[in-house]
Amino acid sequence: MKAQHKPYKNLKRGQVIVSIPELIEECSYKVGYRTERPKKSQIYNVLDWLRSSNETSNEGNAREPMIKTTKTTRGLIVTISNYNVYQDSKNYEQNKEMHKESEPKETRTKRQPDTINKNVKNLREEEEEKMNAFSFYQQNFGMPSPYIAQSIGMWIDDTSEEIVIEAMKEGLRNNARTFKYCESILKDWYSKNIRRLSDLKVQQQYTRNPKVTPINKKQDNLAQLDAIFKKMGLKEEVQ
Repeated sequence: MKAQHKPYKNLKRGQVIVSIPELIEECSYKVGYRTERPKKSQIYNVLDWLRSSNETSNEGNAREPMIKTTKTTRGLIVTISNYNVYQDSKNYEQNKEMHKESEPKETRTKRQPDTINKNVKNLREEEEEKMNAFSFYQQNFGMPSPYIAQSIGMWIDDTSEEIVIEAMKEGLRNNARTFKYCESILKDWYSKNIRRLSDLKVQQQYTRNPKVTPINKKQDNLAQLDAIFKKMGLKEEVQ
């Protein structure tokens, strides 16, 4: 995901510069309140495996290394071996055509233009409905670190996916593009027992139209006390 889509400075398409400390930090994860990090030896073992070509493919041929690395003063230049194959838009079009040709002829002839246009028109709404919290964060905030990804997962478990997405939307509306800000919103909602979008709507409706305000309640209590004192024959009214 971090490899260059187009050449930039000393990097070619499909290359990225990484360092061992960066990889260790990226692969860190939370165990309760403790942060666990892999050892350097584990990172080196994974890199060796990605660079190796000893394994065989399904066809019985030697597997091409998934990456190639070159040492530099800043760390390692990682080259994704099949980056052009995975990221070339032409391949998407070819797969699309192959899927279309594999369809039964009757299915293709039954397709109506108005149905296709309707699907295109509603594509954005359908994608938003199917979007999960992780993809929403990636599209609007950037690639989540392992720590943020774990935090998102924990909030989904404690509340719901829809409320986590709504908190991120609230952060975007306030021009705050950090999950820390979104998490403060989630903590506030959680303290108010808001777990789902329906709970939030009820809370917002109550905030806009409270049944009894604190001032009215106080006035009602004073009026009741005043009436009691008068009934008891006391002249002094409650102020």
